[in-house]
Amino acid sequence: MEGKLIGGNVKDARVAAGLSQEQLAATLGVSVMTVSRLERGVVKDVTVSMLRRVAEALGVDWKALA
Repeated sequence: MEGKLIGGNVKDARVAAGLSQEQLAATLGVSVMTVSRLERGVVKDVTVSMLRRVAEALGVDWKALA
């Protein structure tokens, strides 16, 4: 999966959901730095499991993030 494409999709979905990085991080139980790195495409090994967790927190289908 392409990191930067996924990151942009995560950011777009987070903004559309009206959440800050801090709020999403708290919901996921991860650090704000993790959310930031995910959105910037720095995290290269994004798993389907992680995408599903993020998608559930944002109220979107995980495939919309991939």
